[in-house]
Amino acid sequence: MARESQVLAKLRERLEELSQRIEELLPDVDEKRVEELRAEARVVRERVQLALAQGAEVAEETLRSVGRSIEHLADRLRQFRTKDD
Repeated sequence: MARESQVLAKLRERLEELSQRIEELLPDVDEKRVEELRAEARVVRERVQLALAQGAEVAEETLRSVGRSIEHLADRLRQFRTKDD
């Protein structure tokens, strides 16, 4: 149970990080791109919920996947900001 709690805490932390990154960059991104990013964030959230329903081992793999998704979103945000500058 302690391991599952650790995994859940990390998942929450990653999701919070994702949310903060998106919110920080929203003023610099147009509405269409914002919707694309929000759609990606919803996919990440759904994957996390599915993993949590399946148990800690699956959640751990999802945590790694969420980390990759966050990095992908951050890269896309940087690209959008660069294009707009």
